[in-house]
Amino acid sequence: PDGMTAQDRRIASMIQKAGKACVVVANKFDLYKSGHKVRALEEELRYSLPGMNFSPVVFISAKDRSNLDGLLDSIAQVMDQLELSIPTGVLNRVIMDAFEGHTPPVVGAAPLKLFYASMIGMTPPRILLFVNNPKYCADNYLAFLRNVVRNAFDLSGLPIEIELRERPKKVLSIRSEPGMPRKRLSLIHI
Repeated sequence: PDGMTAQDRRIASMIQKAGKACVVVANKFDLYKSGHKVRALEEELRYSLPGMNFSPVVFISAKDRSNLDGLLDSIAQVMDQLELSIPTGVLNRVIMDAFEGHTPPVVGAAPLKLFYASMIGMTPPRILLFVNNPKYCADNYLAFLRNVVRNAFDLSGLPIEIELRERPKKVLSIRSEPGMPRKRLSLIHI
């Protein structure tokens, strides 16, 4: 068997950069039938494709036509996940529980504070977190949050994008101009 090739890594990189759903398929399963060899091959795949750790791995044999049903089941599962919409309240509970269970590391002048989360896209799942300052979030904590969301909603096979946005300090009224006092509304009775 050839193992992982440079072409495989290039394709995986393209999938990752495009933010596409993916199922990793390992062929020639007939040569690796023992459980130990399969686990070793999966570890090699995960090591060689670190950006694809969200993708399920399916072992098939084109020669024996084995596990093709398992491949089709994995594809169907990933396609179903593409249509999942996470309600804001449920998403906020999951993210808040993650914040309470694993406090984010302090980066910069102050700790990261989360105000609320919202799902802003579905293909792939995109989540917007309103925080005190995006610069206060460590990259490894963002990866942790992606995994929390992936595990909570069974989103294997999908990349998850998390955007951090600073919550506005002050919300201006739509009835007043910046720098001007708020206008009072008068009702005229006829």
